[in-house]
Amino acid sequence: MKIFLTSIVGLIIIGKAIGMGSISDSHFISNKGSMMSMTEASKIAEKEVNGTVKNIVMDKDNGHLIYHIDVIDNENSSNIDIQVDAKTGSVLKIKEDLSNVAEQYRQEIGQNAKISKMEAIAIARNITPGIATKVDINTKYDYYVVELSNQNENHKIKVDANSGTIIN
Repeated sequence: MKIFLTSIVGLIIIGKAIGMGSISDSHFISNKGSMMSMTEASKIAEKEVNGTVKNIVMDKDNGHLIYHIDVIDNENSSNIDIQVDAKTGSVLKIKEDLSNVAEQYRQEIGQNAKISKMEAIAIARNITPGIATKVDINTKYDYYVVELSNQNENHKIKVDANSGTIIN
């Protein structure tokens, strides 16, 4: 019985390995044709945004091979996602990833704010007692959003990051 089970498990593993390899190989070989190299696609992306390639991956999107390229902009260090058609070299999409910029701005506000996160929690607790479950800062209007929980109620209180006043 052990030999029978071991044989079945072995056949399943070998079958999956062969199957995955054949799917992967045929997927790229049948679509390869006259495809540009990653180096060529990288040069197109670097020229498009005056940046340096951080990462490049080829993927199949709606039947077309596309290079997804992450570039760091040389002027402001922002991350930019670029999609390049692997056959034609056409730039299909350019999208700036602002999460890095937002996080940097959030840290700057936090460093320059006159009210610390702990002070914002204390101010919010003066209005509504409870346990602080989350504290975030609104980078557009420079205020903290303090989420407090007490028994079965949750409250969001806005505290000005510079003056400490409650914002309605």
